[in-house]
Amino acid sequence: MKVISRIHHQKGEIAATLTLISMVLVTIGIVVGTRLASNPKLSSRETLAQANGATIFSNEHIDPTFKSWAGRSGNPKHDVLTGELCFKSVTPPSNGKYTVEVWGLKKGTSANGQSFENQFIVKLGQSLEQRIDSPPNTYKCDGPNYRARPFSAIFWNQFSHVPAPTGPAGVTPTPIPFRQIDEIAVVLRVSGQNWNFRGGAQSPFKFGTLSLESFGEAPTQSNPTATPSASLTPAGPTATPSATMTPSPAPTGAPGDISVKVKFDNQKFTGEFNAFDFVVETCDYAENADPAKFGTISNCGTAPNKKSNLETVRKPGNTDTINQEVPITLSGLPTGKKAVHILGGFYKNYDNPSTKKKDTTGVKYDFGTTCLKTLPTSTDGYQGQSFCVIDVNGNKEQIISVKLPNTADKTFKLAFGKEVSNKTLMQNCAIVSDKNKGKSYASSPCEASYAGNEVRLMYTNLSSDSAKIYWQINRCHGDYDQNNQDCLENFNGKTGTGVDNKSVFIEATGVDVPTGNSRYCIFKPSEFPATETDEAVRAYFANKCTVGVPPTATLTPVPANTSTPTPSPVPTEAPKYYATFSIYNNGQKDIKKVNVKACFGDSPCQVDPLNTTISSKQRGSIDMELKFPEGVNKFKIGCGVVFDGNTAEVPCPSEVESEVRQNIIFRISVDENSSSGNGLTEIQASDVNSDGCTNGSDFSEVVNQYATELEPAEQNRKDVNGDGVINSIDIEYTLSNLNKGDKCQYKPGGLNLFNLFQ
Repeated sequence: MKVISRIHHQKGEIAATLTLISMVLVTIGIVVGTRLASNPKLSSRETLAQANGATIFSNEHIDPTFKSWAGRSGNPKHDVLTGELCFKSVTPPSNGKYTVEVWGLKKGTSANGQSFENQFIVKLGQSLEQRIDSPPNTYKCDGPNYRARPFSAIFWNQFSHVPAPTGPAGVTPTPIPFRQIDEIAVVLRVSGQNWNFRGGAQSPFKFGTLSLESFGEAPTQSNPTATPSASLTPAGPTATPSATMTPSPAPTGAPGDISVKVKFDNQKFTGEFNAFDFVVETCDYAENADPAKFGTISNCGTAPNKKSNLETVRKPGNTDTINQEVPITLSGLPTGKKAVHILGGFYKNYDNPSTKKKDTTGVKYDFGTTCLKTLPTSTDGYQGQSFCVIDVNGNKEQIISVKLPNTADKTFKLAFGKEVSNKTLMQNCAIVSDKNKGKSYASSPCEASYAGNEVRLMYTNLSSDSAKIYWQINRCHGDYDQNNQDCLENFNGKTGTGVDNKSVFIEATGVDVPTGNSRYCIFKPSEFPATETDEAVRAYFANKCTVGVPPTATLTPVPANTSTPTPSPVPTEAPKYYATFSIYNNGQKDIKKVNVKACFGDSPCQVDPLNTTISSKQRGSIDMELKFPEGVNKFKIGCGVVFDGNTAEVPCPSEVESEVRQNIIFRISVDENSSSGNGLTEIQASDVNSDGCTNGSDFSEVVNQYATELEPAEQNRKDVNGDGVINSIDIEYTLSNLNKGDKCQYKPGGLNLFNLFQ
């Protein structure tokens, strides 16, 4: 059996991340290879849930995988379980449907190891119903064009949150017997004819459980003596969370003041650092504008928002330790949600103008438990800054505890970039480490490892042309954990202009890496130069980086331990890529064939006919696996549609080209004479708002229309794969491609699905 840990929004970060599939219906933190850390502000229920996790059972009918269990930021009473599945013992019927459901049940006797005899007490939630809308063999685990199908089940995360049953006037409904529940089961239910599971088995099939303890105490209205219904569906109304996210209601309450206390408890200035200054201000906070990042921030310190004076805390006399509290009042704020913002930095040689230098790296802020939520230091546009969201309704008090780094400790982020006309850091090509721990943010064509105070980063040129590769390294004060497993740039850290301490060092000129060759750098954090200048750091790295054929043994992934997240192991099977054709038949005849023209590298193009039937005024979806020749990444895909009784094809409106392997999506409308629409790479299709970067805004737009079914002729960019329903597949596309696009700013590792719940 497989076990996963439950993932919750890390209230001091963004979204992340999501998993991991960063919960798919929630905000974010996100989808896959999680980067979610524990948070001391989590409730005891959340902490327990993380420890107990979710469990998957072997099942002869389906092969499931759980990816994340996360809180839903739009509604804290809901959680979301995300994962993937395929069918083992049956090829689904073309008219089939299925859902993943979460039930509280009283365990019974297993009938055959798969179907089971249980008393179903209450349905806690379910996924959106999924239709078999692609060729059925693509849902079969061993099918020739198999694709794992994602699901996202929303459910009540506490028994006390489940609404009490209702009944007709004058009739008292039977309370839900919560205390009879001794298991939270995850089950698959199918509908439609001719499923024909092996052995005549009937759904639902239990394939997992969630920790019972995490659902809290039974509410007072529970009746331990009530007899549960033996049927699979409760007689009364089902307490199932809505799959549709609703916007927050308009703010109510009264204007007020925020009394802020900035506290320094047993904090120490180390090395030459002897002062810290800061301002506190409020910002506008737009709820649900970007659920992957808990909303958006604007107008910090601008009326009607408030901003404090610059406050300075000095090293006290002959001691390094500070115990001080600075009171600040932000008066006359309007009603509604505001983000309280602190921006500070600590200084070397504060009293000497000629050597005075300021640094922001490694400073942590703890907002306590009064925030509705906290936003992470990696929020776009506010790198290295922290926010606490509060609801202004009369006077409020907020404590902010400042945690200073030990400047003797250092954390580094080593990354590779490509130099063409300009230098641009590559996505997913970095590693963060201090002298004791490391975390890889690398994936193909990069690899990274950390072991024994030695950091390794390698790029392999898989393209058909030479590439000019340079290194960049960020230095941060404080250790790996003090920096939240990242190393953000100090303000003006690339230039060190003004009083800002230089913290980013870049190779002067990139080095040519021929096709098939690698560039790899190896360094020890403990050996980083004490003199932090471009010249000193470049001299140090002069003999740390090599170009040549890849090593015979690839870099070892960062070893697992209790405090260091590790990248997922590289699968033994190469990833598969598909061309998806979502076609609306606007003609009078049936569509009988789609001819797909595929061109890989410099090889001659080939045409593959795909037989199908798409009736007039209906939408159909067809998948074809892209068979890449070994070592080839560049490709081009085109298509043509053939109507019943015709021999000539109607060309698709465009072809799609890509320099890298990825999925392709055609969303088109065709009649007997013409076609419209377009073909897109999955990165382009995931960029829902067409701003050049798949980010939290795109994720938000998809989530906010989750469960929307489109008319057959309707086109909607939120329906990323064009199957006619805005569902988990579209969410997974946006999450899998977060921070990808020509106009994205670099952020190592992006936000994988299920990182989103941080």
